[in-house]
Amino acid sequence: MIPILDIDINGAEKFLVTYPDANTIFLFPPSIGDLKTRLVRRGTESKESLALRLSNAHLEISRGLESDETIAFRLVNKDLN
Repeated sequence: MIPILDIDINGAEKFLVTYPDANTIFLFPPSIGDLKTRLVRRGTESKESLALRLSNAHLEISRGLESDETIAFRLVNKDLN
């Protein structure tokens, strides 16, 4: 069995302390604009929560691009289907 965890980069860093041989995959949106469009279409975010999620996404994406020690594989999720 291979477990799959849906965690942010901070969680991945903590997980790798205990399981250093684990593989990590970072799923990127095609762009922040695409991410915003996806979130708006869902209709589940207030203006405040949307702004917070997009701000957090900027930070996560930056860290995901820089962190070769934490992120083993990087994928861009262009097609939601």
